[in-house]
Formats: sequence, structure tokens, C-alpha cells
Amino acid sequence: MANNIPAWTLWIPLLSAILGGSVTGLTNFFINKTNKKTEERKHLKEMIIKTATENWKQSHDLAKFVVEKGEKAALAPIEIYIIHMAKLSEILLNPDKIDKNLLILKLKEIDEIIDAHKKYDDIKRKNSQ
Repeated sequence: MANNIPAWTLWIPLLSAILGGSVTGLTNFFINKTNKKTEERKHLKEMIIKTATENWKQSHDLAKFVVEKGEKAALAPIEIYIIHMAKLSEILLNPDKIDKNLLILKLKEIDEIIDAHKKYDDIKRKNSQ
């Protein structure tokens, strides 16, 4: 008895390999894309913190110098510097979208956040007394 195998069944292993490779390739593509975005966000956060910290250190050194000269100096908490840099980076990371109005809008947002932080500090100070 001869085995009569239909011709189309010879394509099954080839199609299975192509389909399996495609699914694996697409899965790997999306995993790599997700990992890349995660790494970019992590790097961005690190850069924001590092830049804000360096800015705070320079302000701290300047305030220290001013105090040594006998004058008064005020230094905002480091979280203000971090918030400032985080909000400002929202437009700095899209240089083609930077314009005067957007910059003014972001600076107003930063001022509102700083004002809210000052109000919170005042309330906290009053409650602790």
C-alpha cells in the first residue's frame, strides 16, 4: 500500500516555522521596545535628579559664601530644585516644541508648585509649634 500524502501537507512544517518565528520575533520586538522605553525613563529620572542636585549644591555654595560675607541668604529645599528640573524637562526634551508661550506656561506651573510647597511648609511649621 502506498502512502498518498496530499501535497499541501508538505507546507505545514514550513508554515509552522515561519509562523513560530514571526510570533517570537514580534514578541521580542515589543519586549525590547518596552525595555528601551523603561531604560530611557530611568536615565531621564537620574539626569533630572543629578542636574537638580548639582544646581542645589551650587546654590548652597553661593548661599554659604553670602553668609560668610555677613549677609542673609535663603536656600530652598532640594525637592524644589528637583520639581523645577522635572517640570522644565517636560519641554526641554522636546526641543522642536519649545516656544515662548509653552515656556511661560511651564514656569507658571513651577511657581504654583513652589507656592503650594511654601504653604505646606508654613502649615507644618505652625502645627509643630
